[in-house]
Amino acid sequence: MTAFPGPDGRTLLASAGRDGAVRIWDSATGAQVGVPLTGHQDSGWGHQGTVTDVAAFPGPDGRTRLATCGNDGTVRIWDPATGAPVGKPLTSDNGFFGGVAVLPGPDGHARLVTGAYGETVRIWDLATGMPAREPLAVHSRRLWAADGGWRWAAFAGPDGRTLLAASDDLGLVRILDPVADTEVCAPLANRLRNQKALAAFPGSDGRTLLATGDDEAVRIWDLATGLPAAEPLTGYSGLVNVIEAFPGPDGRTLLATGHTDGAARIWDPATAACVLTIPLGFNVRDIAIVETVMVLAAEEGILAIHTPRLPVNGVPDQPRTTCHLRSW
Repeated sequence: MTAFPGPDGRTLLASAGRDGAVRIWDSATGAQVGVPLTGHQDSGWGHQGTVTDVAAFPGPDGRTRLATCGNDGTVRIWDPATGAPVGKPLTSDNGFFGGVAVLPGPDGHARLVTGAYGETVRIWDLATGMPAREPLAVHSRRLWAADGGWRWAAFAGPDGRTLLAASDDLGLVRILDPVADTEVCAPLANRLRNQKALAAFPGSDGRTLLATGDDEAVRIWDLATGLPAAEPLTGYSGLVNVIEAFPGPDGRTLLATGHTDGAARIWDPATAACVLTIPLGFNVRDIAIVETVMVLAAEEGILAIHTPRLPVNGVPDQPRTTCHLRSW
């Protein structure tokens, strides 16, 4: 799920589904906008053209484009304003695509980085529809895939480079420079293999920190040293599916997490405190934060919109929420 600006100024959301469709939503009302984007076909893997990831980026004409990838072995580019595909699909020789992210290109135009099941990380030139370089060779292990969808994070490093964080099947989180094809620090080690939620965020002292989630804790890492930077966030059961960083009402960075135990939680990473728990009753697969609104997606085809009341300056408030459910 990704947020992007609509042509009329509204913030829209694009969600990926197992039915092969990408749907556009109004983040304020939960109403579906336009018709679903369809094109990912039956891959023969047991799901009808599952769309595994979606990302938004500016096109060369300044209009927003969407990139979607699926287990049919294609990446497709869309104009969400018209619902029409843009150009020909990008194809994989290594089975299904599990993830897609956006990188700034050297010419100022966006490039896509994709991960395919066969341990291949590739950068694409959207002007030509061809790979911009040979596949990244830095990985000796397969990146983590959860139900076909990968969890990774693209973020700006301390020197301005765009970096990628991704976990592999040994439970190591690797920090990659996709342009230089190198790892920028030692892997972040954890004895658990279930680190499939990642989010980078700025620390209070300006350091770039990385939050990783597993089935015991959300852990905060200092990317400069590769060591833990804060106490782990604990007090939940089940797995963490997603982590999203966002600015709180008093300016501090907060973390929103979605869990398999049927709840979403908001944390203050500086104090390791859980400031709000939102019981939902379904497996929270993805989260998007749009201003003061939290949008949550479940694998059961549910989209929930919440407006949580968060503590301000450490003063707690009753966790009142408004919720609208949409299913497809």
